[in-house]
Amino acid sequence: MLMRAPLALHSWPHQTWKQSRKTGLLKRMRPQQILECMGLAVVAIVASACSEPALAVGVITVDGPPDCGGRCAWPAEACVAELCVPTGRENPLAVAHNANCFRTRADNIACWGANEWGQIGQGSDMPVSYATPRLLPRNDWISIAGGAGTNFLALDRTNRLWGWGLNSEGALGTGDTTNKFVPTLAKTSLKWAVLHAGSGHSCGQDQRGRLYCWGRNVNGELGIGSQARRTEPVGVANGRVWSLASVGWGHTCAITQDGSPWCWGRNTEGQLGLGHNDQRSLPEPVMTTIKFQQLSAHGLHTCAIEVGTQRLWCWGDNRDGKLGTGDQQLRNVPTLIAPTQRWIQVRTSRASTCGITAERQAWCWGGNYQAGSPDVEDPTDVMLPMQASPDNGWHEIGSGHSHVCGMKEGVDAPLCWGRGSEGQLGQGEFRDEPLPMPVLLP
Repeated sequence: MLMRAPLALHSWPHQTWKQSRKTGLLKRMRPQQILECMGLAVVAIVASACSEPALAVGVITVDGPPDCGGRCAWPAEACVAELCVPTGRENPLAVAHNANCFRTRADNIACWGANEWGQIGQGSDMPVSYATPRLLPRNDWISIAGGAGTNFLALDRTNRLWGWGLNSEGALGTGDTTNKFVPTLAKTSLKWAVLHAGSGHSCGQDQRGRLYCWGRNVNGELGIGSQARRTEPVGVANGRVWSLASVGWGHTCAITQDGSPWCWGRNTEGQLGLGHNDQRSLPEPVMTTIKFQQLSAHGLHTCAIEVGTQRLWCWGDNRDGKLGTGDQQLRNVPTLIAPTQRWIQVRTSRASTCGITAERQAWCWGGNYQAGSPDVEDPTDVMLPMQASPDNGWHEIGSGHSHVCGMKEGVDAPLCWGRGSEGQLGQGEFRDEPLPMPVLLP
C-alpha cells in the first residue's frame, strides 16, 4: 500500500531504501534533498533531484489495480469509493476534435471525418476528409480512445499501444514528433489497460492502474514536475494507482480509489479546480471534499459526477456557456450544475459539454452546433443543460469541437449530429444535421 503521511528517515520502505543505495542515488543527493524526498505526502520520488535518470518518475511499487478487493474487473471496471464503475475501455466509440472512430464487433476500427493530420489512418496521400467511414488495415483491436485533439490511440489484443494522426508534440508516444498517417506502434514495452487521448499530450494506465503521460508539457500537464516535452511514456509523479483519468487541452485530471479528484497542468481558466488560476506541474488535489465516480477533462474545463447522488459538478473555462451555469463566467472550484438532475455519464470538449441522465436521455450545452437545436445554423450558445434528443435509451456519448456522436440501445451504429462540413457525421455527405442520424458503417 502507498504510505500517505510524511515519514521519518527510519520508516522509508526498506526495499526502496536498499534500491536507492544500490543505484547510488543517495550518494548523489545532499542530506537536505534526501529529507525533502522523505517528507512528501505520498512516498515517491517526484523531481529530478530525487529520481534516478533511468527510471520513470515515481519509483515506489504499489499494490495491484483498483479492484475493490476483487469485486471489480479491471480494466473494464475501476474501484471508486467502493463502487465498480466503467473505465471506458469497453466503449467502442471514440469522438475527437473533428473526427471519430468506432470499433466494430469484428474488432475492426472504422474512422471518418477530418483527415488533415492522418487521423483517419488511411495513409499519407489521401483526401483531407472522409464523409464515409473507412476501415483501418488491422482487425485485432480491443480498445480505441479519442479526445480533445486530432489523433487517436488504440490497443491491440496483446495490449500494445498504437497511435495515428497529429504528432507534432509527441502525443502518440512514438519517440518522435512526426505525424502518423497509419496506426504506428508506440515506443514502450508497457502493457496497457486504459488509454486517454488529449490535445498535444496523452496518457494511459498500465495493467496495475499506474498513470503514464507523454507529449506536450509546456503547462506541466504530464505531471512530472517539469515542463520538458516527452515523446515516450513517462510515469506521473507519486506512482499511485489511479482509478480513472481524463486528458484535455493542456491539463490532466484523475480520480483516486476513494473518489478524490486530482488535477495538474494548465490552469489559466481554473480547470484544475484549485481555487486559483496558477498552473501546476505535479498532481494536486481539487479544492473539494466531494468524491467523484467519473470525470471528463477533454477541453479547457472539467466536469465530474458525484458518488452516490449522481450530481454533476463542473469547473474551468465557461466561454460558450459550456459549464451549464447560465452565464459565461469561469469557475475555479467545482460548481453544481442542474441540481435536480442525475447523471450517469459526462463528456466535455473544447466548446461544449454533453451527458447522459439517469433516464438515459442525451443532454448537451455550450456551442449550439452540439446542443440539438432545430436550427443548427443558429450560433447562439446554450448556457443551461438541455435535452439534445427527444428519445431515451442512450448509453454512450462523446462531444467533438462542433459535433456529437453517441450510442443508443437497439442501434448497432453510432448516431451523430451537429456540424458535418468535414464529414464528421459519417453520413456520406458534408452537411450539418440538427438531430441524431446513424453513421453509414462499412
